[in-house]
Amino acid sequence: MKIDSSLNLLFKISMAIILQSSIVYSDSVPDFNSYDEAVAWYENKDAETIKPDSTSIYMAKYFEPHKILIVYFQKKKYKGYIHGNFTKTNWMEFKNSPSKGRHYLYYIKGRFRYYLR
Repeated sequence: MKIDSSLNLLFKISMAIILQSSIVYSDSVPDFNSYDEAVAWYENKDAETIKPDSTSIYMAKYFEPHKILIVYFQKKKYKGYIHGNFTKTNWMEFKNSPSKGRHYLYYIKGRFRYYLR
């Protein structure tokens, strides 16, 4: 009987691992040919979004699982600028800053590059 319960437990653990790996696989990021293609792919994902009262920034979206920030500017509302390796702490600092445009200029622009794979 002890062997049966051990095999049953082993089976349950194996199934949990398989299910978890399939979830990760289904949410994996594909290779992109362009930055616009990457932005378009992320547009269909859940994100925390802000539309600040800003003269320069129209909207910002943060994709926490992938550490991605996409910023849209007032002059080009339909063109997203993608940034990689953007942590939750970076997002909170940006979100809580009194001036989103100034924060972007001094602390984000040129520092969180997104690299195509």
